[in-house]
Amino acid sequence: MTVLLTPEITGSTAYYMEVRDRGGRRLAYVPYMNIQQEDLLNKSGNMRFAIDRNDPKSTRYYFEEATREIWLYRQDKLIFAGPIWQIASQSENESIEITCNGLLSYFWFRIYDEDRLFATDSSGGEIAQYVLNYTQSKPFGDLRVTYGSYVTTDMGYKVSSLKRDRKKVLTFITELSDNEVTGFDFEITPQRVWNAYVQKGSTQPGLLEYTQGGDGNVTRYAVTRFGSTIMNDIGARSEGGNEAVLIGYASDDVSKARYGLMEGTIEDTGAKTVAGLETKAAFHLQEKKTALSTPQLTIHGKRLDFLNTYKTGDTVRVRIDNGYDQYDKDTRITGWQLTVGSNDQESVNVYLDVDDEGADGTVVE
Repeated sequence: MTVLLTPEITGSTAYYMEVRDRGGRRLAYVPYMNIQQEDLLNKSGNMRFAIDRNDPKSTRYYFEEATREIWLYRQDKLIFAGPIWQIASQSENESIEITCNGLLSYFWFRIYDEDRLFATDSSGGEIAQYVLNYTQSKPFGDLRVTYGSYVTTDMGYKVSSLKRDRKKVLTFITELSDNEVTGFDFEITPQRVWNAYVQKGSTQPGLLEYTQGGDGNVTRYAVTRFGSTIMNDIGARSEGGNEAVLIGYASDDVSKARYGLMEGTIEDTGAKTVAGLETKAAFHLQEKKTALSTPQLTIHGKRLDFLNTYKTGDTVRVRIDNGYDQYDKDTRITGWQLTVGSNDQESVNVYLDVDDEGADGTVVE
């Protein structure tokens, strides 16, 4: 079979796409339509695009679920790599829809099945790297992921694993990372490098701004305001049963005077003392004692080269000045979704730090 050795630029001067096998061998440059790519903090991210069923390269050799990877380049820089997990076609449509996820998604299908106790001086990133090594050392398990950096902050408590639990590798790593004091951010880059950070990203200069009339670099926005996330009297509860349960409290009278009593509980498995739980409760109180506002921004590529300026984890000043809608604060970027239109028109939906219980608008029944 003949393999094309130079990129096909099908109406694009900025993007091209490769299909590769699981071993990393490039099989072909391939045409595409309607790219949507999403990058998310501490998640695998995804990409969706379409192919023409009548194109000579629209074959099972090039496009097969779970055996092929798609690599997307922007301005000759690899910005996405990951396996095809879903292919959808129907008789009424001449296009076939392809869905991929980032390289982290491989580890949703891997099991950590070892009896092991990690010492108190182990860091979460170090433990995660060990687990990735463990699963990649199994027969047929090598995913060619290498290692860059990992968090060196000690967990401060022992972490155990039981073979009989058969926990998914990605679940194990996510649980390790989900801790305000010793937690971490993580990624596998498109270049297949595992990195763990105390906190990914940095504070960026500049401003993402929408002004009345839409003259800023933000072309559209949506803001949702939640009262359902408020907690002004918090009990942080340790995992355990009966007399083993410990609870630490924190409260804020200013918030109570404004909103009334809003009680809540934080489940915590790390802190082993009441003092530690009180610290956890106070940490959450600072975030939850006022109502949550969650903006989502849309940026046009011609107004701001977002992809070359920002990355997930960065903190940036976000300002909205539009009558009733007023927002002005430093906010962390937790993800973005890129849509590529005709003539390489780029539109980016920016997701900000809204990962908060109750922020889905659900009200208690």
